[in-house]
Amino acid sequence: MRGQLQWDLRAARSELQLQARRAEFQGPQVRFFEAGKKLSEIESQEGSMDWETRDLLFRKRVRLRSYTKNLLLETEELRYLSRTDRLYSEKPVRILHNRLLTRGEALEASVDLSEILIRENKSEMSSDSGPSEPWN
Repeated sequence: MRGQLQWDLRAARSELQLQARRAEFQGPQVRFFEAGKKLSEIESQEGSMDWETRDLLFRKRVRLRSYTKNLLLETEELRYLSRTDRLYSEKPVRILHNRLLTRGEALEASVDLSEILIRENKSEMSSDSGPSEPWN
């Protein structure tokens, strides 16, 4: 995919740490693309990027919205590894799709959530026919 935009990053505030070869962010927002189409978007309160690997780490109130699969994921920490082009979390996760809520203890997934592995997952269906947003 050389020459095509894979992701972009915006943040309310950034701090470059030259010695550590990393950047720290407040309020980062990352959008993932494929062939010019937006796949998903991640927002969090804090984050960082390793300059050499281009790996990203999102911390505190992390939310990922998949536009291709109509899913919403929430966790407290989410890592994007550039070499695998995948997302990882060892923290509890919640995924909402329509009225189906799935909870788990850890996650490995593609950036658009088309492939998801959740450890110790439990799902529940809301009986409410209205919009369901269980996020606190």
